[in-house]
Parts: sequence; structure tokens; C-alpha cells
Amino acid sequence: MNFKASRPLLVVSANEAHSVIRSPPNQRYAFVDYLKVIATFTVVIAHKFEAERDWIFSEGVFQSEFFDPVQYFLTTGGGGVILFFMISGFLITKATMRETVRQFLVRRAMRILPLYWLAIIILLISGRLKLVATETAGSFSLLGDFWNSKLVLGGVDWTLRLEILFYIFAATILYCLVNQTKKFWGRALLAFLPIILLVIPNYPNGWTLGYPAIFLPMFIPGVAVAIYDFNRNRLFLFIGILSAYIISYFNMFRYRSDLRDQGYITYSVIALFIFIVAFSLKERIPEIRSVKLIANISYPIYLSHLYLLDDFNTMINWLKESFNSELISFVLEFQLSQISVQKMFALVLTLGSCWVVSVLIEQPCIKVSRRWSNRFQKRLA
Repeated sequence: MNFKASRPLLVVSANEAHSVIRSPPNQRYAFVDYLKVIATFTVVIAHKFEAERDWIFSEGVFQSEFFDPVQYFLTTGGGGVILFFMISGFLITKATMRETVRQFLVRRAMRILPLYWLAIIILLISGRLKLVATETAGSFSLLGDFWNSKLVLGGVDWTLRLEILFYIFAATILYCLVNQTKKFWGRALLAFLPIILLVIPNYPNGWTLGYPAIFLPMFIPGVAVAIYDFNRNRLFLFIGILSAYIISYFNMFRYRSDLRDQGYITYSVIALFIFIVAFSLKERIPEIRSVKLIANISYPIYLSHLYLLDDFNTMINWLKESFNSELISFVLEFQLSQISVQKMFALVLTLGSCWVVSVLIEQPCIKVSRRWSNRFQKRLA
């Protein structure tokens, strides 16, 4: 397929121009910030605060069966991952409405790769990760499934591999269809596009244990909501979401029926509910500085939480032993019910470190990508 780099990803007629005003360049959606915070802490709780989570749901009113779905949502981290995918589907579709293909690819690459590379390099230097030469290209490119390269960031990078596949989909197919969603055939084709995942007979070894077939459809609700925000077609919204869930569940039973016992159906529905409710209330949700701050560092938190929380816990233990102070030991060893003060200190230090990394690396890379992509556009104009 031949792309013209200067062509916008969405071509709009004059009578549709009022709709595009709702998606101006670099528009920030406050409801997305809240969703990022929920998704981030869902994953962190599932991975690093299991004991605290289980204690909360075993005491008082929270031990009621009414709260079982919430516990499922916070148990594996899958609910937070699905929420991230829906957010990505929404934001990436909005990006296709205003960016050229070259702008899109440059901005997405600079958004996801620099911090990912930094995380790998730190793990390599610290000796916690060893890569053979044949795995290096696959691991650094996030295309490791094509070379059967192992996951490198404690396993969380399987979601980034799916992100890359979705970016490829957005740059090749989605941008051709978004501007056709005013027409019935365009809506139908986009709504039923996930069906392609059904014709794959079996996922080869290395393809993140069949997760592409199960989780890639979870980008589609975000895509459908973004397009609904543009054309207000409820039938397309319903069909898009329904087809995504049917295909996801069907593939779950084909490849990973064990996910059903882990609550996949429950937490995927909860993720959709949270996403739809937040979008429905987007005009009423205020922009709060603290929420925006955590949302801005959600990506570095996701990349590093498996290691940083343990590292800061180790550092705090070393400080306690080095100073041998009864006051320091008393404060850090204090337990608020089952919640460790030391663990909360480690969490605060993790958030602070992620903020520093975001300010020094992530945000500058995003700004550079915008300048580069805009410069490319001017040269081609």
C-alpha cells in the first residue's frame, strides 16, 4: 500500500469540519487521565500488593460476595491491561484523525521506545537480564514474537508487543477506514475487522501464549468509542464492542481456557464498564493536577514497578541496618493493619523516580518527536 506522507490520516469534507473540532491537535482528555491512574494502580496492586489486597477483601464489608468482581479486577492485573488497551485504542484512533502517517509513526516510536530501551539497558548493566545475540533485535524492537525472543521486563512487555502490532494496524488499515465511517460499508468493515483473528488456526510458540488473539480485540472498544465521538452512530458502537468481546472470548476458549478460571470474563467486562462510564461523563470530569501527574508517569511506572519496588525495599532495609536507629526502625516497621509503612515508602520513592525519568527522558522525547514530525510535514508541504 502506497502512503503519501503528507496526507492526513483523516480526510474530512467541509460539512464534517465541525466534528473535527472535537479532536484538535494534542487535545488532552481529562477522563483518560483518570483511566490511566486506575489502570496503573490495578497492575501495581496485582503484582506487588497481593497480601494487602487479599486482606482488604477478607475483612468487614469488603468480604461480601458483592465485591468479588472488584477483587477479580485487582487480582491478575489483566483488568488494568485491558483498560490500557482501550485507552490506546481511543487515543490512537484520535491520532489517526489529525496526523499524517509519518507523524503517526515518529510520535508513537518516540513515545514507547526510549523508556523501554532504557529499562532494558539498566537490567543488562545490573546483570538481571542476559540476552543472546539472536534475541537482541527482537527484544529491542518489540517484534520479538517474530523471532521467538523471550520477554525481558519481567513479562510485562508482552503488552508492548501488542501495542506495536496495533500501531501497525492503525498505520496501514485504520487510517484508511476512519474517514469512511460515515458510510455503512466503512462502519461494517471496521466493526467486523477483528474477525480476522478467528481464521488463525493456531498461534506459534513465542507469540505471547496466544495473547494477541485474546487481547488485541480489546483495543477495538476504544476505537469504536473514538469513532462514535466523531459520528455519533450508536449501532456501530454496539456492533464494534460486541464483536470485539465475542472474538476475544472465543479465542480465550481456543487458546487459554485457564484465563476463565483467573476471572478474564469478569475483569474484561469491568474494564469496559469503567471505560464507558468515564467516557460518558467526560464533560463532567474535572482536570485535577495530581491525577494528571500520575497519568503522565503511568508508562514508566508500568515498565519499572516490578523491579523498583523491590529495589527500594532493599535500599530501605540497608538504611535501617546501617543507621541502627530505633526510631527509624519503629517508623518503617509500623504496620497499619496489614499495610506496611515501609512498602508505602517504597511506592512513593518509585513514583518519584518515575517522575524524574519522565521529566528528563520521556517528556523531552515526546517534544522532539512533535518537532521532527512537524518539520517533516513542512518539508513536504
